[in-house]
Amino acid sequence: MHILNNRYNYRFIAIFLFLKMAFFNYALLSASPYFGNKYLYFSSQRNALRVYQDTVIGKLKIDSIKVKKNKHDNLYLRIQNSADKNYITRRLYGLFFRKQNLDAAARVYVKSNAVERFAEFNGKVINRIYFVGLNAFGQSINDTTLKPTSLIENTANRIHVKTAKSMIRNSLLFKEGDILSPVDFAESEQLIRSHEYIEDASIVVERLDDSTKVDVTVITKDTWSIGVDYRYGNQYSSQLQIYDKNFVGYGIFLSGDLFYDSRESTIFGRKYELGISNIRGSFVDANVWERLGQGYKSYALDLKRDFYASKTHYGGGFGYINSCEPYRFRTIDTVQKICYNGYDYWLGRSFRVSRKDPLKSPHNLVFAFRYIDKHFSNRPIVDPTKNFYFQNRKYYLVGLSFTKQDLFRANLIYSQGSTEDIPTGFRVQVTTGIEKGEFEDRYYLGNEFSAAEISPWGYLFSSVRIGGFIAYPQQFQQVTSNIRTTYFSNLFNIGNLKTRQFLHVDYTRGISRFYGVGEEGESIFLDENNGIRGLSSREMKGTSRLVINIETVAFSPLYLYGFRFAFYGFYDFGVIGDARESIIGDQTFSGFGLGVRIRNENLVLNSISIRLGYYPNLPANADVSYWLITGQQRTRFENFRPREPQIVPFN
Repeated sequence: MHILNNRYNYRFIAIFLFLKMAFFNYALLSASPYFGNKYLYFSSQRNALRVYQDTVIGKLKIDSIKVKKNKHDNLYLRIQNSADKNYITRRLYGLFFRKQNLDAAARVYVKSNAVERFAEFNGKVINRIYFVGLNAFGQSINDTTLKPTSLIENTANRIHVKTAKSMIRNSLLFKEGDILSPVDFAESEQLIRSHEYIEDASIVVERLDDSTKVDVTVITKDTWSIGVDYRYGNQYSSQLQIYDKNFVGYGIFLSGDLFYDSRESTIFGRKYELGISNIRGSFVDANVWERLGQGYKSYALDLKRDFYASKTHYGGGFGYINSCEPYRFRTIDTVQKICYNGYDYWLGRSFRVSRKDPLKSPHNLVFAFRYIDKHFSNRPIVDPTKNFYFQNRKYYLVGLSFTKQDLFRANLIYSQGSTEDIPTGFRVQVTTGIEKGEFEDRYYLGNEFSAAEISPWGYLFSSVRIGGFIAYPQQFQQVTSNIRTTYFSNLFNIGNLKTRQFLHVDYTRGISRFYGVGEEGESIFLDENNGIRGLSSREMKGTSRLVINIETVAFSPLYLYGFRFAFYGFYDFGVIGDARESIIGDQTFSGFGLGVRIRNENLVLNSISIRLGYYPNLPANADVSYWLITGQQRTRFENFRPREPQIVPFN
């Protein structure tokens, strides 16, 4: 046991190893002689198999779209071919360029449907399932013959504990002896890739002499699971986090945070968090955390089982929180201690209502119930018109939803190389229920329609949500409407850079909100997370907000010590105001600038974002970040799985 503990203690020095790697690793992947061709070699404990990149074994049909080569592609191929001629140039090429098959550009297109890859094997019996787990460094999901070549890579891989085979097996929607379903295979790939400790995954199907059976190989590539995150708040406060997202290879999340604030009576605070994913293959996730110091004494527990796949019958969850914490009012410069308990339960049942087709994801009809209870034991003074946020209340909600989700595959969207799963489809959801309030009871009614589609011109997502309360006598209160649209284009070339155009529009309007006669009325804000990046102010508030974000991203072929670079230019425009006076608002702000995102897909670390911005119109008491270096989490796609009944948020 002592030896085992020492082994895992060594993992905590890994933060120094990957910092060393960032500066001293010069022996990167050498060029594969097969990379420029249309096939790759796959080797496992069995015989070596020759497979097409991004495809399945059998007829060896290419799954990706062919696009016309341009002069820049030919230039890179000539550079790569020249670099292959001797050892030194191979090292230099691997240092500065990302290996890629230029015949299969990462274009978002309907023919990249994830289910179509497995369609020809529909109805076959799964004979055996094999698992191949690749290390975090020096290996590739697209060419498993590549091996780590440097001392740093090999040392880091030895310290890293690979994901246990049972964790990958438990994420599959099929087992040996089952009839192969293309939908289950596509969704299994997506489930595996959804784990933060997995960089990429691919399921390969192999024909056998018995034409009724196939063998299946599941290939996964780990990420380096240990990370450090430092956040600088201001001259008085900062935060340091150390975490492991795959402790001992079993998907266990461990995190420790240290908070510093010289203005507090106790200048240090701490937080501990433990998360366990997919407990024993049940698809139940558990999370527990505790925060102490700096006025906090809080702990919480959360158990949930989402509708993780189209054939999931039951979903549900349980949440509990007990907290005493300092509450910082947004509308006034005041801090007050509040204490509360909260409970959240929900349970849902899904029914397939479309004709069973193994090549198409089903339409699902879902019934769900939810109970929410929040009770304050220490709070500001409340009455029917004052500090509504701190009123005690309970919700009994019922939801009915109709959903369908398909999956497509691409890359170079929000990642910088690994496969990304793009959900398309729709969700229609109606929620109704009763609020048992401290001063009155009210009925709630809300609905949502969201959909996404992929066309030859790119990806488009839109959603419309509206919900509000009905109080006696038939008076509408706290009505929220929200419209969102996200678009990104196909890849196109600017010089030798692969480029995408992004557009996001978000409009929120609150009607009959509680403005508050007391300390904390209901308001929404333009800030870093909801509007103008790098600009915030307490004065940028209202009950109606329109935000338009435009971004052009250029993915560079530069590959430096495992880090990849995406350059971007942005323009943010926001309008905020009082919904009672204008349909949009009366305060207009904007910002524009340039930046670069730096990411190593082998690490669980957030992307590093370096940004320069300019803001022509500043509000009073503005907090402005003209330049910023920060960690940035990868943006996630909206999905169309059924979910618990929800109240449309006003934020």
